[in-house]
Amino acid sequence: MKTTIKILAFTTAAATFTQVWPQEAKNWKSLRTNSESQKALELDQTEDNLDDKILEVNKSLGNYHKLQDVPVNYTPAQTKFTKGKDYIEIESYSFIGRSYNKSNIIGMKTKKMKLFYNGDKLSKIITSVMEENYEKRTKTENTVIDESPATKDNLDIKIINVNNGGVPYEVNLGNMENTLSNPMRIKFKREFYLKNLVYFDKMYHYTVSFQLHKDKKNDAQIIKDLSESVYDN
Repeated sequence: MKTTIKILAFTTAAATFTQVWPQEAKNWKSLRTNSESQKALELDQTEDNLDDKILEVNKSLGNYHKLQDVPVNYTPAQTKFTKGKDYIEIESYSFIGRSYNKSNIIGMKTKKMKLFYNGDKLSKIITSVMEENYEKRTKTENTVIDESPATKDNLDIKIINVNNGGVPYEVNLGNMENTLSNPMRIKFKREFYLKNLVYFDKMYHYTVSFQLHKDKKNDAQIIKDLSESVYDN
């Protein structure tokens, strides 16, 4: 009889567990799904905020088109300024020294930003970053091309990487992985692209200011007007 009771008790418990477990599992799965959905929304919001900031800086860069029409005789330290029919460019450079003797140069780093204009409208941004080590005979070049800087949608940005003159690797920003476990596109925008835009916005702003304070020619008034409009977005 005791054996029969034990079997009945076990059978009843097993039946109860069988009934409860699917519901508990369903609840747990639902909680996990809701949590992942919330994180995905937060990821999208983070990227959207970054895109707003990128567009804001691009608008500021659009104000420098007048530098095409005035002489530029002064630039910030370790920079070069060039211009053509429809573009202006600033190149920033630094030297790589040995860890124990910085004056012993073994390489060079450069980064450039070329701004293209269609009239007074910013139409394209090309950023180039290069690092060369003369001693190791290595050279890495990265180029980032934004064909539509006046719009918030920047998934058409093209990134080209070349190592030691080899075959270029090319990827569109829209095809870059941007998952919860590996948000590469957000990392690119936050850790490089936005910071780089802000850096060159400052370099162009300094270039404008240097002409205003150091150049006494008739172009000073034009540059003054430009400097006052830089942040009127």
